[in-house]
Amino acid sequence: MPPSSGLLHRPARDMLVSLAVFVLALWAELLLDQWTGRFVFVAFAPAIAIAAWLGGAAPAFVLILLSAIAADYFLFGPGQLLRFGSGVEAAALAVFLIGWTVVAMITGAAAKRVSRERQDKLAAERVAAQAHRIAQSTAALGQVRTSAEAIAAALHEPLHWLRAGAGVFFLLSEDRLRICVAQVAGYQISEGDSWDLETFGDGSPFAESMRRLTPIVTASAQSRGAEYAEWSNAGPWRDREAGLILPIAIERRVVGFLQIDFDTPREFTVDDHEYIHSICSRAAQALNRTWWHESVERARADAETLKARADLELIERQRTEVALRSSETRYRALATRTTRLHALTASLSESVSVTAVAKAIVEQARIVVGAAEGEL
Repeated sequence: MPPSSGLLHRPARDMLVSLAVFVLALWAELLLDQWTGRFVFVAFAPAIAIAAWLGGAAPAFVLILLSAIAADYFLFGPGQLLRFGSGVEAAALAVFLIGWTVVAMITGAAAKRVSRERQDKLAAERVAAQAHRIAQSTAALGQVRTSAEAIAAALHEPLHWLRAGAGVFFLLSEDRLRICVAQVAGYQISEGDSWDLETFGDGSPFAESMRRLTPIVTASAQSRGAEYAEWSNAGPWRDREAGLILPIAIERRVVGFLQIDFDTPREFTVDDHEYIHSICSRAAQALNRTWWHESVERARADAETLKARADLELIERQRTEVALRSSETRYRALATRTTRLHALTASLSESVSVTAVAKAIVEQARIVVGAAEGEL
C-alpha cells in the first residue's frame, strides 16, 4: 500500500510541518500586533486549518492550544498568562478556542475522508494495473499454437511487464542434468547453447528452484554473488544486478527455467511476486498444451502417411489380384485347348482307317464347338 498523507501514516512529519506553520503564524501575529495595535487572530486561523488538513484533528488541537497560550502570553498580557486587559479579550480567546476546535474536527474528518479516498483510489489503480498485466500475459500465452511461440511469449511478457533488461528460457534435458537455451533476449548467446547444471554448483538457483518448485529472487549483484557465487560468475549475466529464476513445472516436474535479469538492484513487491507465480503457472500450461498439440499433430501426420502408404499397397495388391485372375483365366483356356488337342491327337493316332479318322475328327469337333451332332 503506498504511503498516505493521513495522520496514521506520517504523524511525525505532519506534526513538524504544523509546528513550523505555527511559528510562522506567531511571527505574523506579532508583526500585525505591532502594526495595528490589536490582536485579530489573522495568522493563527490559517495555520490551524493547514495543520488540520495535513495531519488531522490531533495536530490541529495542538496548534489551537499553542495558539491560545501564545496569544495570551505574547499579545493579551505580554509576559503573563490568563491576565486579560478586558472581557472582550477573554471572550475573543474563548470564541477562538471553541470555534477553531469545531473547525479542526470538521477539517480533520474531511482530511481523513479524502486520505481514505486517495488510498482507495491508489489501491484500485494498483489492483487494476496488476489485473491488466496478468490478463495481457495470460492472453498472450493463451493464443500461442506452437511450443516455440509459447517459449517466446513466456520470455518476452515478463521482460516487458517487469521492465527487465535481459532474459533466457532454458529447457531441461530428460536426464535433468543439462539446460539448453531455447529463447534468449539481451544476451550474446545462441539458441542451442547448453550448460551442465554441475557447472553452477549444487546450490545454484536452478537446483534450488527445481528442488523447491518456487521462484528464486536475487535483489542485487551483491546478494546473488554472496548466495550463488558459481552461478553468478558462470554465465553472461555476471554483470547484471537483480535477477529471477522461475521454474516451469508440468505436473510438479520441472521441464525448464525462465531467467529474468535486471540492470539495477530491485526490491520486488507483493504484486510482482503474484505476477511471477502467475507467469510460472501460465507458461507451464501453455507449454504443456502446445507440446500435446504438436504430439497429436505428429501422430496425425504419421497416421495419414501410413494410411496413404496402405492405400498404395492396397491398389498394388488389387492390380496384382486382377493380373493373377487374368493369368488364371488364360491358363485355364490354354489348358482346355491343350486337353482337347491331346484328345484329338490320341483319337487320330488310334484310327486305322479313313472312316475312323473322319469319325474322330467329327467327334472332337462336336466337343470343341459344343454341338449335339456332327457329320462329315
